[in-house]
Amino acid sequence: MAIAACALLVLCGYHSPVARFDARTDSAPSVHHLRVRPAMRARTPTMSGDLSAMSYRELQQACKERGLRASGKADELRERLMQALPSETAPVSKPAAPTPPAPKAVVDTWPVPSSADDAELLGSLALDDDLPMGDGTSAGNAGAIGRDASAAAALGDDSLLDELLSDLESDLDDPSGPLPPGRRYESYGMDESLADALASLDDLDGPLGSPAPRRGAPDPFADTIASLASAADASEGDTGAPLATDGFDEAWLEDLFGPVDEEPKPKPRAAGGGGAPRPAAGGAAGEHAKVLEMIGKWRRRSAPVDEAVYRAALVACAHEGAWEQGAELLNVLEDYGVMLQAVHFDAVLRACDRRTRWQESLGLLDRMKRSGLRPTARTFECVLRTCAKAKQPAMVGMLWDLMKEEQAKSPPLEVGAFTYNVLMRALAEGGDKGGRPADRLTGATQVLRAFDEGLSAGVIFDDSGYKHALRACDVSGEWRRALNILRMMREAGLAPDTLVYGNVMNACARDGRVQTVLQLLAQMRTEGLQPNAFCYNAAIGAASRAKRWLQAIDLMDDMEAEGVRLADPTLAPTKHTYTAVLRACAAGEQPRAAQKVLGRMLRKGAEPSAFDYGCVIDACARSGDVVLVMKLFTQMQERGLQPDAKTFTTALMACANANQLNRALSLIERMYKLEVLPDVATYNVLLQACERQDKFDIIERLIQQMPMLGVEPNLVNYNTGLRALCRGGEVTKARAMLGTMRERDVKPSFSTYRAAINGSCTGGHIDLAVSFLDEMKAEGFTPDEHVQFALLSSCGEEERPFLERSLAITPDGFV
Repeated sequence: MAIAACALLVLCGYHSPVARFDARTDSAPSVHHLRVRPAMRARTPTMSGDLSAMSYRELQQACKERGLRASGKADELRERLMQALPSETAPVSKPAAPTPPAPKAVVDTWPVPSSADDAELLGSLALDDDLPMGDGTSAGNAGAIGRDASAAAALGDDSLLDELLSDLESDLDDPSGPLPPGRRYESYGMDESLADALASLDDLDGPLGSPAPRRGAPDPFADTIASLASAADASEGDTGAPLATDGFDEAWLEDLFGPVDEEPKPKPRAAGGGGAPRPAAGGAAGEHAKVLEMIGKWRRRSAPVDEAVYRAALVACAHEGAWEQGAELLNVLEDYGVMLQAVHFDAVLRACDRRTRWQESLGLLDRMKRSGLRPTARTFECVLRTCAKAKQPAMVGMLWDLMKEEQAKSPPLEVGAFTYNVLMRALAEGGDKGGRPADRLTGATQVLRAFDEGLSAGVIFDDSGYKHALRACDVSGEWRRALNILRMMREAGLAPDTLVYGNVMNACARDGRVQTVLQLLAQMRTEGLQPNAFCYNAAIGAASRAKRWLQAIDLMDDMEAEGVRLADPTLAPTKHTYTAVLRACAAGEQPRAAQKVLGRMLRKGAEPSAFDYGCVIDACARSGDVVLVMKLFTQMQERGLQPDAKTFTTALMACANANQLNRALSLIERMYKLEVLPDVATYNVLLQACERQDKFDIIERLIQQMPMLGVEPNLVNYNTGLRALCRGGEVTKARAMLGTMRERDVKPSFSTYRAAINGSCTGGHIDLAVSFLDEMKAEGFTPDEHVQFALLSSCGEEERPFLERSLAITPDGFV
């Protein structure tokens, strides 16, 4: 069982055993860091001997030689042997003569600790089967990259080991009868090729469960390897002569591991996936968990440190996300003088990737650099994915710069299309949908830079790379760039799919390129592609931005008819479809069309949102239908929808245009009751409504009380109020408002004086306008054409020469 566990470790590692440098001898390496002379194995006692004197292993060997099941308790094995040999009905009274001991193998083992303290430290490196996998915090677990480990389990004697093996074998008993040798490992859920390979090693029980050999003591692990090598040579017609110390042949081991040693190829992924290949499904996950369990037993029993076994365990850690165990295995390999390679670090980085341990990933990357190892493309892929999933865009940018530095070195780092796909996806995730629009735009810009960098480096992108770039064009609205990338994709021999066309169409829709979107829609059908809801919504969005409400409605009708014709419910108009059409009707000031679309939405079972009602209210407000606006407000409340500040502001605008100040004030009161805080735009509309009815007292009070109502007036609010007071000739109140502005640290600007002059001229108060003109010039502002026209068009013939001189008007025009 023990050597079978060893084989499972190597087999599940998906790497062929390769030669490794032996730091102790500086000579040619061997498969297991052991330089062995083969030795003959000791013969088991014959059946003529006393069965009661045979050990558990000897009983197992005797059962296997006779094709009997070798699992169960020792008494059960003796009973099977007694039944298989009727001629030997009674045990011999005298014990059989002891078999001469086998010649001992010449073994070079790893150096043992030189002191008791070192031995205690080495023992403390043993793993425990229940070691938690990444449950701690980043700060608390970052130390696992160092030298922390759990205490080693105590070792038992041979009798305890025999009992343990007996219990393990008993766990595999099948009530239906004995299992054939090749079926024993299938009960663990292993595939057929792995079970066959392990069944061929069924006779080698011992090295995994043996203690670490002391210097000068025989090594049972080396004896087993030597015996296996001798058996392989004998099967090939070898004379059985001892091999030279440095002549250990690895071919037999490679032939044995060949069918199950290579990493399984991932299943083909759907077009558009830019992430890492998914691990193979099925029994592989369970086998990796068994590998981690076995490496824990290997270390607790102080078995020799073998690079191939530990590398297989690192691969298992990568698949299971056991980053803490992987980091500790790195420490053990380094302590025993094994030269760490990038493949060792990459396995632990992949484990960190699975658990999103971005701080530990960066620590391992720094450790690689300090060890003199250059990061590989696989290294950057793992760390980039980890930082992207942890929402660390700054770290992603830093890793990108580091990757460019490695590409500039000699020899340069070879980066392929897959690595750039991972990079572009990491950059895009820095500005995902949940983030701010500015962050999304920044991420899209960086994705396009990475795409250009890859093209400059000669990278041949696959469809995933082009899709990342087109998605970035969609977010940034670079429709010309999107069309160019689509052309490049065709030139590269890659056929665009529906997702590609959808991204290109949406990029064009953001700029209102209706004709371009319709041409792409027709081109899709020509190439045999069926537009989906995303493509139709992009076309409707383009029509909405171009204020083509009729075209938006026609596209929605075509979309619905196409879904009925194909019996495809996914082509039915979605909530996004109705919202885009409602937005187009609002922009085109079409209240009746907006109401029809809203009614159609309700009949189809699509629940409208507050924004949808806001679009209909906007369309009605633009047409001045105040009654319909208030009716829609009532419908919203009946459906449990809360109007937002923008919807209230739109309704206030309708009331202001209809000179219904009282209704406007009631809407403001309703806003506060519903705990919807008005903004400066809401109060600006209310100030305009007061100006239309010459409510100058209300204007003054609103400006004074806005801070107490939770809204600080901005420059536009002051300009609106000042223009209204100057139009009404309220000089005192106008001057007081200018003083209030300065007290609140709002400095009057050129627009402030222009609003005061325009209001004064509109009200026929030319003297007040001239006074504000003098103040404007004193503040260093130069009157523009609008100020000039307002003053000269409202003054009389007596004031005109004076104003022309004040405005520096010449016969040729304004100076």
